[in-house]
Amino acid sequence: MNLQRKALSNSRKAARRTVSPEPIKVISLNGEYIAVLSETPQNISTTIVMIDGSYRVYVPYSPPLEGEFTIKRNDKDKFIPILQFNSLDNNKEGTCDYYGLGTTLCTEHIETDIEF
Repeated sequence: MNLQRKALSNSRKAARRTVSPEPIKVISLNGEYIAVLSETPQNISTTIVMIDGSYRVYVPYSPPLEGEFTIKRNDKDKFIPILQFNSLDNNKEGTCDYYGLGTTLCTEHIETDIEF
């Protein structure tokens, strides 16, 4: 499977807190365990993540260990709205409370061979 992303950003200068914690679900994609947010987080100190009622701790490395998460970065070392988790969190639901800097619109082009 070949996944290509093109992202356009609709950012704002001042961060705005999410109205209520945003619901998230961890999914498996290309060997990573991720959750996609509606907006790009402003920073780590104001990002609170809970999965199945337990807090997750931010770490700056990838892949995170059990009980940890990280925020993906683009090639300019800026945060993008994708959280990465440990494989033990796959298919689990939770929430993310954060200050967002705006939405990111993504279009994906997936090329794959399907056999019947």
